[in-house]
Amino acid sequence: MQKMILRTMVAAGCMVLAAPVFADVVGNLSPTSNYVYRGLTNSADKPAIQGGFDWSNPAGWYAGVWASSISSDVFLNETKVNEETDFYGGYNGTITPDINWSVGVIQYAYFGDTHFNTEEGNLSLGYKWLTVKYSHELSKFYNLTDSSGSYYYEAALAIPLPQSLTLGLHAGHQVVAGAANTGLNYSDYKISLSRDFGHGYSANVNYTTTNANTALYTESDGVKVADAHFFIGMTKTF
Repeated sequence: MQKMILRTMVAAGCMVLAAPVFADVVGNLSPTSNYVYRGLTNSADKPAIQGGFDWSNPAGWYAGVWASSISSDVFLNETKVNEETDFYGGYNGTITPDINWSVGVIQYAYFGDTHFNTEEGNLSLGYKWLTVKYSHELSKFYNLTDSSGSYYYEAALAIPLPQSLTLGLHAGHQVVAGAANTGLNYSDYKISLSRDFGHGYSANVNYTTTNANTALYTESDGVKVADAHFFIGMTKTF
């Protein structure tokens, strides 16, 4: 399966190299006070630095790479993984001016310990401010036993407000496959407020919480990964 994902990423890279001049490549750099993904802190409630590049063309194809610093204990062990690099690609389509859809693949790669590499396929549907998305694991879920076929579904609202503000509301549910992993299932919730300052600068404030089993989501250094988190971030696109 990893070979298939690698071939997909290579194909996406070839599309970038062969892209016409009117294709877009956009970079981004984001310091944040906490790296929280699907309600879980991946930086042990500490600051993280993040950034990447996204390519897209008018036909709808897209590809990109994104990376972040993470906690060395993020997988509840002492493997000392301290970075995450995501490779992704797919296609964005439009049904009507108000209805859009997307299909894609992503690999969460951890070069410090590749056993935790995870591949995922996803499908989303959007209507105006609302987006619903389903993500399905194509490999083991972060190397957990019998976890292939885990999945995550979510719904998000991005509500435009005056003064270039956007209110974000999100709810999701993670299901970890495997009889031994049922206690790892949880739901997460997020509310955020972001502002676009123009010239590629934006900032956000966020609050997340989950109903996860605290005992099962505590890092070896005692950090409660799934607790409520309040954090802020900034982004510069170029």
